[in-house]
Parts: sequence; structure tokens; C-alpha cells
Amino acid sequence: MNILVAHLYLASHAGEKLEEPEGERPVLDIGGAQAVFLDNLPNGVQYVALGHLHRRIKMQHRNVPVIYSGSPLSYSMSEADQDKAVTIVDLEPGKGASAKEVLLHSGRKVHRKTSESVTDAITWLEVNRNTLVELTIISDTYLSADQRKALYSTHDGIVDIIPQLKDAQKETQAVLTPANLSKSVEDLFKEYFEHDTTQAPNDEMIDLLREIMKAEEE
Repeated sequence: MNILVAHLYLASHAGEKLEEPEGERPVLDIGGAQAVFLDNLPNGVQYVALGHLHRRIKMQHRNVPVIYSGSPLSYSMSEADQDKAVTIVDLEPGKGASAKEVLLHSGRKVHRKTSESVTDAITWLEVNRNTLVELTIISDTYLSADQRKALYSTHDGIVDIIPQLKDAQKETQAVLTPANLSKSVEDLFKEYFEHDTTQAPNDEMIDLLREIMKAEEE
């Protein structure tokens, strides 16, 4: 039986450019080595098993299965919603290989989830408990400490919570005017915050500002 097992970058001249995983050493140009093309595979090889890339990739060359099996578990957000599998190969001398894909279900899948509210996010988290999730919350104001606590207490697989303000990226046409220093510090802070973020500060931020001002007075 002739099997090629390698840790290299294999590609076809006309095929897709294979993406490398986030946070992983680049497989290209290791020790000055360049990509190896499918046409460079030796004659008589029955099966090619490849490593390094986390995503499962199946290719074919002269009826020979060429497979990056991928990582058995997801550990990068670049692998969100990918299916993980192992390959079972049947081989006999002088015959073509038969490669069978067996999906893996025991590990946690990685998801990127976007919700329009904390309530919607909690509902999704309760249904999808056996996951690792990067959670984006779109809201009118910043998340409070209580809201973050509610999210983390609902699910033990939250990797990160990303608050995204509505219209935060929208260009504003506001004309800059001098600040009215006769106003209170609290009012000036609210004006500055709204100008800088296009959103009003939440009650938690105002309470924190008041605590800071009280400490300064003491």
C-alpha cells in the first residue's frame, strides 16, 4: 500500500487558495519550501493524508483521495459553524482507496451569534448550551454589569461578549459648538458622550460619574 502522510501546503493550479487558521504558524514557506501542487504527487500513491489546516478540506487527484482531515475540536473563532470529522480509509494493494467521513458530535461547536437584545441572546443561549460562542449584542446603549452577569450566568461557554451600539458607525453632521461651561458637570458629560458615541450614557455610567465627583469633593 502506498500512503503519503505530510504536513505541507498542497494546492491545485486552478483550485482555491486554502486559508490558514487564526493564530497558527503559517505552513507556507517552512524552511524555504513552497507550495506543492497536486501534479507533483508521485505516481502509484493511493491516499494522501495532510495536516496543519484546521478546516476539513477534501480534494481529488487521479482518483486518489487527498484530504486535510482538520482538527477534531474547534478552538478558534475562524472555525465557527464548521463540522468536525475523522476519515476512515479502506486500502488494498493495487486498488483505489475508499475514504469515509465520520462526523464528530462530542466536542462543543464554535458559534458567532448576533442578537438584537439581551433577552433574545439569553433565549438562544438557553437552547444552545453545548456550544462555545462569541456573542454580539446590538443595543441602544452600553451593556450594564447586571446584563453581563445575566448573560454569563446563563451559559458557561461564552468566549466573549461584544456590545455594538446602533448607528455607532453612522457619520454625524453635527456642527461643533463651544461648550457651555455654565452647565453642570453631569450635563456636560452627557453632551460629550452623546457627541462621541451618538448614544446617551446609561444610568450605570451616570451613577459612576456621581461617585467620582463625590470622591473628588471629599
